[in-house]
Amino acid sequence: ASGRDFQEFLFVFPFSCRQLQCVAKPLSVQTLLFEHCCWPDLGQQEVFQFLLDHPNRVLLTFDGFDEFKFRFSDRERHCSPTDPTSVENLLF
Repeated sequence: ASGRDFQEFLFVFPFSCRQLQCVAKPLSVQTLLFEHCCWPDLGQQEVFQFLLDHPNRVLLTFDGFDEFKFRFSDRERHCSPTDPTSVENLLF
């Protein structure tokens, strides 16, 4: 690694699909980021707004995606980053 990879991203959120499969309650994108990945001490709303305003500077990674038990379909579309839905709907 040369240290130059992914420099265009300001935020990287790594997720474990194995852990996400165990989440039974509905989640919003905001909850997914801040309760299942990182916990900003202050200014959570400001950080989230920055993420919404600059999606090109955010990278989400999903380790073990091929092991997901969910079947993805487009039966239910979910477009709100703050309204809760199932994990499978968030990731589709």
